[in-house]
Amino acid sequence: EIFSKTFSVSTAMTRRSRSGVIQMVLAKGLMALLTLQVNSERIVSLTEATFAETLRQSQKALVAFVTPWCMACRLLMPELEKAADALARDKSMLVAQCDVSTETRLAQIYSAWRTPLVMFFPDTQVLLPGLQAIFTGQLQHASLVAFTAGPWPLKVHSRAELQEAVQDNGRAGTFVGFFRSPQNAGH
Repeated sequence: EIFSKTFSVSTAMTRRSRSGVIQMVLAKGLMALLTLQVNSERIVSLTEATFAETLRQSQKALVAFVTPWCMACRLLMPELEKAADALARDKSMLVAQCDVSTETRLAQIYSAWRTPLVMFFPDTQVLLPGLQAIFTGQLQHASLVAFTAGPWPLKVHSRAELQEAVQDNGRAGTFVGFFRSPQNAGH
């Protein structure tokens, strides 16, 4: 009788410790799944504090707005790495990611309510929302690279450049945006 009581207490304790180990393993596995940041030299991780400054260090940027729990975001990351490798020759191009589950203000500014959302900033000096192109193609590196090729709006700095651009365009109409300075035109 003493043996059976000791055995049942020992079995109950073993079940609890096994349950604790399983819970710990599951918790660590879940934390690993929720960590989406890519450890790549070519893909920069952006935060609200670094967003504008980091983007303005390049001339153009391809930014993936992602969340850790999004399966499509997980599938995008290897493709984004391949795109970053293919775009590495273009020193004016930045490839970055932003976790909008933690950077909620950036999600609000750029309307990143669904993920993954890939945006191309053809002119990183102007970060106003709405002046970026939203990628709607297949999330494959070749499509991402082709997307960055444009055509994108021409920057003009003088009246003469504007007249030349309008004449070269050959179309009936041209849309022009005027900004006093890049600092007044964005984020």
